[in-house]
Amino acid sequence: MRSVLRRHWAPLLFMWLAHAATGAANALPGGCLLVLASRVGASLRVMGLWFTVKSAAACLLAIVTGFAIPWLPKSRQRLGFLVAANLICAAALLALPMARSLWTSLTLSGVLGAGQSALETADGILVIVLFGSQHSRPVLQSLHLAVALGAVSAPALLHQFRNWQPPAAESPPFPVDIAATEDTANSTLDSLRPSLCQAPSSDPEAVFNSTVDSLTNNYTQSSTASSVSRSQPALHLPIFAPFAVVHAAQALAAVGFLALLACRHRLVPPATPQPPATIKTELHVAVVEVEVLLPASIASKPGSLPLWRRRLLVALTVAFYFCFVGVENVFWSFISAYGVCSRLRLTSLNAAFFAGFLAGRCLGVALARCVRPTTLLLADLAACQISLATLCLLAGDFSLDAGAPAWLTSASTAAFGLAVASIYAGGISWLEERLDVTGPLACSWTIGSQLGVSVLPALAGHLLISPSVGPAGVLYLALGGFTAATVCFAGMLTVAHAWL
Repeated sequence: MRSVLRRHWAPLLFMWLAHAATGAANALPGGCLLVLASRVGASLRVMGLWFTVKSAAACLLAIVTGFAIPWLPKSRQRLGFLVAANLICAAALLALPMARSLWTSLTLSGVLGAGQSALETADGILVIVLFGSQHSRPVLQSLHLAVALGAVSAPALLHQFRNWQPPAAESPPFPVDIAATEDTANSTLDSLRPSLCQAPSSDPEAVFNSTVDSLTNNYTQSSTASSVSRSQPALHLPIFAPFAVVHAAQALAAVGFLALLACRHRLVPPATPQPPATIKTELHVAVVEVEVLLPASIASKPGSLPLWRRRLLVALTVAFYFCFVGVENVFWSFISAYGVCSRLRLTSLNAAFFAGFLAGRCLGVALARCVRPTTLLLADLAACQISLATLCLLAGDFSLDAGAPAWLTSASTAAFGLAVASIYAGGISWLEERLDVTGPLACSWTIGSQLGVSVLPALAGHLLISPSVGPAGVLYLALGGFTAATVCFAGMLTVAHAWL
């Protein structure tokens, strides 16, 4: 482990940087979605296509990357692949806040999703190849910790530029900060809660337009800047600057990999010293490099599974990631809206979830070295089920002592974030013990994840404003999704004969 870290600390550092930029890039659009929608003249319903296109492109590139990496056996080819993927993400991030048409925005979202998927799949394969089965577990957890750190930094980036005031000659096309003070923000939230948290009685587009008008009027009353036409400026600094910062981080990762390419860094595990150089020895070394980069993992796995079991295991893996990543993104996107729209009127659930999520990613790095993936996943799934069941009970009609539902809801939300954080990387480590995931199978978890992100959050948005279910429907969906994920993992254990 130490010898590999000494040799490959530089590419690992740039992988961490790229994953942190990926986390921030995934979280930024959600924090300024109304702004992006206003700039392209689309409603929130239409902007839902933004995430659909991004997920579809990510699924396609995950498949392409899974097949391409084994056909790029040389180190310079794989470093070149990482450089290209980082540059694609950086270019999309820089152009996205400047998009002025819906089709341009959708195209850039697809490009961004493709680049991020290629990076995630390639990095996962390379980490397993370089560090091996056991030592790759904490490294995979650390990469996803970097994603969490990037996601947590996104709101801070938006907040950093929220109070920026443009010169008198220009005015933002749409406000990032809906109020200049905290009191105004709270009053705005109270006034908009009926239109945001209730099902529209007539035209959903009218509700969206009235919400936008309310936000715009509130900003106009609280802003000291001069009022100019919303379509006049070509660039809005409070939106462009956070994307530019993430773009710089992604571009720096590309430059780092390019420097490694120029230095002819070899992405191979440390090998034993070779005899003095001869023609025969040099040929032998070249063969060893290709063999290390393309290990016959299936042949080396103890008790290799029959073909039909391997196929069923891959299908269950896709379903498992579909369910649990979809529920995880429901919390990323809607736990704050649930807190505002529920009878508890809580505004701190988003912070509680991300605090637990970040702590869970940190804890996962430590536990991955001493706890088997099966044990870790079973404990995480059980904790998630208990947390979600508690949240569903608290969302019901029964009441506890005064103040108890509020702190129990926050604590259960934080507990869910803590437990769900280490499942993604743990699932990859579990699958790697049984199948060769350094080839086409590496796209299985990415496909399941992206499909879950496309379906479950959209369904949660409909349930949030459903008059028959109400905000609690978001939690019921999350509990049902995680129950399905638990059933899928039980099926994976059964197929792989891995209960013990």
